[in-house]
Formats: sequence, C-alpha cells, structure tokens
Amino acid sequence: MRIKSYASSSKGNCYLIASDTTNIIIDIGYSATKLLKEVNPDALLITHHHSDHISGLEVFKKHCDCEIRQGLFDLIVGDLLIESFPVSHDVESYGYTITGDERVTIMLDSGTVTDIMQEQIDLADILIIEANHDEKLIHLSDYHEELIERILSDTGHLSNQQTAQAIKGIKAKVYLAHMSENSNNRAYAKTIIQKLSGKEVEIF
Repeated sequence: MRIKSYASSSKGNCYLIASDTTNIIIDIGYSATKLLKEVNPDALLITHHHSDHISGLEVFKKHCDCEIRQGLFDLIVGDLLIESFPVSHDVESYGYTITGDERVTIMLDSGTVTDIMQEQIDLADILIIEANHDEKLIHLSDYHEELIERILSDTGHLSNQQTAQAIKGIKAKVYLAHMSENSNNRAYAKTIIQKLSGKEVEIF
C-alpha cells in the first residue's frame, strides 16, 4: 500500500491511499486542479464538511466522475475494501479503514478516542491519526478562550497526549496528521508523542 499527504494541517487536508491499481483520496481540502494532474482517483472519501477538508470539492466534482462517499458503509473499490466508522467531532464525521495487502486506517478530527476508534487503531498496519495540538502549548497560543474550549472538548481535536495514549503498544506504522501551526510544533510533537507512547512516529 502507498500513502501520500498533499495537505495536512488546520488549513487543508488531502491524502492518497493506493494499491498498485486503485487510488483512494481522503478529503479534498487542497487544489483539485493540482491533485488531478497527478492522480486519477477511483473514489473520494470525505471525513466531514469543514472547509479545510472540502475546499476543493466543487472543482473536483466538475473534473472527476469517480464515486464520492461519506457515511457508514462497506465498499469495494478496485482491489481495495473500504470500511467507515464514526469519530467524535462537532459535525458528522468519519474515519476510514482501507484494506489491500495492508490495513490502512485514517482518523482525523476527533475530540476523543472512542472504543470503536481504538479497535481500528489496534488492528491497523498503517495509521494516519490526528495530533492537532499540545495540551500545554494551546494555552500559549493566540486562540481565544471559546475556541480553546471547543478544541479541548470531546467533540474537538486530538492532542499530542491523547494520540500518544492511543498508540501505545500498537503494531502499526504511525503518521501524525492535521497538526495546528498555532497550538503545536512538529519537532516537539514528535518528541513528546514518542516519549509518552514509546513508539516511533512520522509526521505528515
């Protein structure tokens, strides 16, 4: 299985999960024009309808007639099995597990790790998971208090500390995603998550 991040932050998100013959795009918070020059998608999966995940959707729909899905479903596209599961965000949101010769799970905006999410984490061979903010650094950011409360809520976003707890002892190769530029730091996040989890991680 091959994975690639085209955008991964609070400003935009777009990921490729592919076999040798099938290309699945997760979210289109990125230039659809640029994406479609490089990739011929077989399906687009939407995690949720916030602008940093769907900003390129209208252009994408005009130029690509592939299947576009969001919700709870099991689906076979080419040689890949797609399964979805709910995550805990302030709008209807989903994570996806895509299985070919490896099991790849992606979960982005979520304020907590539910039992269903943890099951998917434990089974994954490759995991793309949010590490949006740090629980200390967010209070040093320029975010107003109401936004901080939203981010820290159970329907907000996963912190470095929550992600570290979730990946302890798992077998998967882990990629950190959806990292805020205002309330996190790439080098710090990698260091603290590896320290707390005892697991090597990479950052998208």
